[in-house]
Amino acid sequence: MNARLLSVATGLMLSVLTGCQESSPVDPLTLAKKVAGDYQTNAYADPICVAVPSDKMARTSVRAIGDSSITVVFRRFYPADQSFTLSPIRLTRQGEAIQLWQDKRLVGTWQNDRIFTDNGRETQANVLRLVNLKASADSVSFIGYR
Repeated sequence: MNARLLSVATGLMLSVLTGCQESSPVDPLTLAKKVAGDYQTNAYADPICVAVPSDKMARTSVRAIGDSSITVVFRRFYPADQSFTLSPIRLTRQGEAIQLWQDKRLVGTWQNDRIFTDNGRETQANVLRLVNLKASADSVSFIGYR
């Protein structure tokens, strides 16, 4: 009787333990591959852009150059055409977000978040926030989605 009870208890314990295992595979994407892509903005995403014509909105392109480093190409069309490249940007995970670092200075974050599209519809998207980017004499910021 004890052997049968032990057998049932062991089987029950094994089924509980194996039932709690995560069934989805580990995400194979590196941080850089997650962040890489082209990002756009609008007046809903970045209130600074309210007065900017829709065809002159800033854009940012992010390219992976390693497992945890990227190159950011920022392009602003209004009030004057301006473009610059930041590289290398080092990526670190902070909870659900990914932080972007350049020369020991936090320059942005990336995470899946709520965003309003061009037509004002709310949706989930990958949101890139860049702050205090140095472009000549002025400081540039960008909030965009992919």
